[in-house]
Amino acid sequence: MTYLNNQGSIQVINNHYLDNTMFDELNDFAQLFTNPESPQQQDNYQRWIELAKIVNMTLYRLRKSANIIFPSDY
Repeated sequence: MTYLNNQGSIQVINNHYLDNTMFDELNDFAQLFTNPESPQQQDNYQRWIELAKIVNMTLYRLRKSANIIFPSDY
């Protein structure tokens, strides 16, 4: 199997990569570190930070509504 990224590079993907369900996310994250000054990567970073905040707040609110308390909460 081959992978064609948005810059036209082709990469052969071995089967063991297919077992990792976060392969696409890993590639995106690697692109951020490879080209951090790119406007596209800076936009990606800002979107990901905002998404992470939303996910964190949602999980926190769900935990509170279910009255789930962790030892580290004290």
